[in-house]
Amino acid sequence: GDKSLLEIYSKPRSLQPLCNELSRILGFGFSIADIKIDLLEFIPLLELEFGKLIINKMEISDINVDNIALGQLVLTSDRDVRHSLDSYIFRKKDYKIKSIRASLPHSNLYQGVFEINKNSRLELSNMPNQAFLNKYLPIFFKSLL
Repeated sequence: GDKSLLEIYSKPRSLQPLCNELSRILGFGFSIADIKIDLLEFIPLLELEFGKLIINKMEISDINVDNIALGQLVLTSDRDVRHSLDSYIFRKKDYKIKSIRASLPHSNLYQGVFEINKNSRLELSNMPNQAFLNKYLPIFFKSLL
């Protein structure tokens, strides 16, 4: 059947009565859930469709330090920050990616930058929005399955 999607960013607590009322009216089959993306797995899917990304900003969390502490880190660079991750600090994948800012240097069509966070928020800057979304959304929805 038809599926509908209502998306609310940064939902305040004051929306809880609305959610309760929607649940009462719509009954069985209605659900509310956060949409999370594992960016560590999602980035390769994007690169299969768009080509090589240059990730010049990455926010990382849950960095396991000697099994006694967890840390956070924001990496920024003119080059791809993944080179620093792979060769210097994180030989293991003991971290989660909270957000990235990336560009597509090998594309004539997609000249701007985009940002994605783990809560599935996408921001485009100087990018042909509709053309980008036409390629991005099928990858995004497929990754949720």
